[in-house]
Amino acid sequence: MPVYRMFVEGTVTRPIIIKDAKDLPEAKLRAINKWANLTDGSLDTGKVTQSWVVSGGNGHTLIQEKEE
Repeated sequence: MPVYRMFVEGTVTRPIIIKDAKDLPEAKLRAINKWANLTDGSLDTGKVTQSWVVSGGNGHTLIQEKEE
């Protein structure tokens, strides 16, 4: 039987929880790093599309992301 090696490219979206970040930009960088490690993806392809603050009281606070 032959052995095949292939590269598959696609979009993988998954929620990432970041604790103990000093600010939102650091949390985003850490989230992209964690996403890349979990998916074996490239850091260049990671993009944060939505952010929430989840520890500031009751419920989750959505942070509106602006398209760049």
